[in-house]
Amino acid sequence: MCSSDLGRTEALGSMVQKVTLLIHAGLLYLQHATDASARELNRALAQGICDGAPYKFLAAPRLGEATGVDGLNAMLFAACADDEQAGNPTPVLALVLDRLAVLRQRVQLSLQVDGRDETGGPVFEAELEKRARSYIENQWPAMKRLQMA
Repeated sequence: MCSSDLGRTEALGSMVQKVTLLIHAGLLYLQHATDASARELNRALAQGICDGAPYKFLAAPRLGEATGVDGLNAMLFAACADDEQAGNPTPVLALVLDRLAVLRQRVQLSLQVDGRDETGGPVFEAELEKRARSYIENQWPAMKRLQMA
């Protein structure tokens, strides 16, 4: 770092992208003492994915590594984190689905249902609700235990 770089600030998105690339390459991992930082990083990563960033991993500090995440799970993570930040200790399905509806205005979401790609309509909505309920009941508590969320 040259002296002219001292005190320089970087946009959060730029820093998150650099950290994500290091985690993805296996050059950086987070330890137990960084639980709060990992939760903030994962929230930023999930939001980045919802905004179209090509991230594919979330930090798992209790495991000392990163774990893969797809678009739907990133959207669910962001929606549950938003719901928790709004004061709900356990994500509320209706509020998570409302948040997903907002996120889906920016990102196209397609779900495989009975071998067909669904992007809207009653079949899609029923499948999305089923997956969101499963995420809230199973994956979100696991992520909380691992200090990922």
